[in-house]
Amino acid sequence: MIIQKTKVKKIFNANGVQLSADTIESINREILTSISKMAHRCRENKVKRLTPDLMWCALGNYNLK
Repeated sequence: MIIQKTKVKKIFNANGVQLSADTIESINREILTSISKMAHRCRENKVKRLTPDLMWCALGNYNLK
């Protein structure tokens, strides 16, 4: 699990939304998918070390160069 369940629950509870265990697993899978896409974009653009200045590349925001 990549996310911290308690932090995710706190964020949703602060907005009046309850989460089931299955929902937390779905959120975790979604985050893992997003991170995998970011890593793939970095590899495509030959980024060896991701820094804050290169986040545009990982996010696919090529207009922010």
